[in-house]
Amino acid sequence: SLGGEQRLQSRSGKRNKILISDVQPSLAVLVPKGNRLTGQTLADAQCVFSVKSFARGDGRADLEVTPEIEHGQARQKWLGQAHEGTFRLDANRERLILESLRIRPTLSPGQILALTVTPTRKGLGRQFCVANVNGPPERRVLLIRLAQTQIDDLFTDGAAQAPLTTPLE
Repeated sequence: SLGGEQRLQSRSGKRNKILISDVQPSLAVLVPKGNRLTGQTLADAQCVFSVKSFARGDGRADLEVTPEIEHGQARQKWLGQAHEGTFRLDANRERLILESLRIRPTLSPGQILALTVTPTRKGLGRQFCVANVNGPPERRVLLIRLAQTQIDDLFTDGAAQAPLTTPLE
């Protein structure tokens, strides 16, 4: 069963994956497509949150948190890395990306974002945040705390309002 603390160091714009559920042999989901719901059954499915961070110059960071469901067997494929002019072999599973459920909060250092299921425990929230491990259902809560950012615009061109020294006349 999943649980415990995980510490991530995130580069701006790079995807991090947080596992929120165990692998389930079969998972039935309803996903929005346009103005309708479409049903799918996914084999060997695992719920994850994709998290990207974007540091601001004032010490805060914008997060992008997207629920995803990885499913099926891992497939190997070659991916081009345009910025490096190279290729790498990638062995990931298929992903159902739930873009309509993406959130984009802004956190200051020390602030915490909490994600969990509603009290009624239904739909995708139940799939992501309720575990049935040998007994009654347990609610899972994902807490994301921003520790710090490495970008500070204090010393950039536009940050200084007045000179630090008095000019000689």
